[in-house]
Amino acid sequence: MRILIPVAFLPYPPDTGARIRTWEIALRLLSRHEVTFALHQRNPSWEKPILDAIRDHGFQILTGRVNSALRGLPGVVGDVANGIPPVAGLRRSYELERATGRAHAQKPFDVIQAEHLDVARFPFVLPKQPGTIFSITLHDLLSVSYPRIGALSTSLFNRAWFRCNAARMGQFEREILPRYDLRIAMSSHDGQLIAPFTRQDRNVVLPNAVDTVAKPVLPEARNPAPVLLLVGYMLYPPNHDAAIWLITEVLPVLRRRYPDAKLLIVGGHPPSHLVRLAEKAGPNVQLLGQVPDVEPFYRQADVAIVPLRAGGGTRLKILEAMAFGRPVVSTRLGAEGIEAEDGRHLLLSDDSEGLATHVESLFEQPRLRERLRTEGRALVEARYSWDECGNRHLEIYDRLDRERRPA
Repeated sequence: MRILIPVAFLPYPPDTGARIRTWEIALRLLSRHEVTFALHQRNPSWEKPILDAIRDHGFQILTGRVNSALRGLPGVVGDVANGIPPVAGLRRSYELERATGRAHAQKPFDVIQAEHLDVARFPFVLPKQPGTIFSITLHDLLSVSYPRIGALSTSLFNRAWFRCNAARMGQFEREILPRYDLRIAMSSHDGQLIAPFTRQDRNVVLPNAVDTVAKPVLPEARNPAPVLLLVGYMLYPPNHDAAIWLITEVLPVLRRRYPDAKLLIVGGHPPSHLVRLAEKAGPNVQLLGQVPDVEPFYRQADVAIVPLRAGGGTRLKILEAMAFGRPVVSTRLGAEGIEAEDGRHLLLSDDSEGLATHVESLFEQPRLRERLRTEGRALVEARYSWDECGNRHLEIYDRLDRERRPA
């Protein structure tokens, strides 16, 4: 089959949740089919080495510049007038639509797999071809995550922006998702949310996963005071909110008992206010930015902490920590979508006192620590494999392809 994957972001290097998911599944589709990425470009000269690396892996690529403010504004205004979320118009490329349309007209793609709601309209602006399967990967439901993100912002503009997009996104999801032949949700929670307005036999839950072969169980760090690790793309508002909450509210509680407790924050593009806050907090808060490999920092850490208060989908950072054999402390929202039991696979709390207490318990109780290390690793090995997730994609596309072909 010929598979087209429209993406509003570059899927390589796989260093954020959405990139990792897109890349890992694309690699497995490529093992049996021809795969082409349709990519939105923002800085062609800077992105050229990345595109070359993607091609070196065997993928074909179609590209187009994202609309400039001047070119995109009329479209966004028209979208807003028609009830479409502004974000869906801002992340659009007429150039890419034309290039992909020509390719699809000359030799139709068998599957068009849209990555996320950002590009949900993309397949439907291409020339119609009989037999093409339309699939969409819902990394999260924006009608759910946008209100959560907006509620965290202190900026009136940001709160209004996310509120506007959230209200329109709910209606947009109800209009666009039923047009797809297949909808892939990250969790049963997200699957239940779209069930009332879509065909349930064409909704599939394929959660995020982890490569347990590439991520060995690490020995315990055995630090004299707790060392916490937070991993996440810091330009994403829920991640830098989690970092700020850790520094200002959770860490001070933990330091009542452990004055030398340390926090490591790994993730690219931290906003300036987070940089200033980390500097003010002193040497025991290390804002490390983007790193080529996260494993050395998991080796240093006693506990992986995921104090998210917004967002959606499933958290790759929790699965990654479990694969490395690091006990996890998280909020309930942070662990949303993962079939993990509180007290068996990880420890959950939604307030700073509870999170700090869980860290103390893990640091002081070897049996509890070992149970979470063992059970967490067993969970990801049993239920969260990229090979299993990729194979399910292949099986579903093969079945849908057979159904569409004449007997």
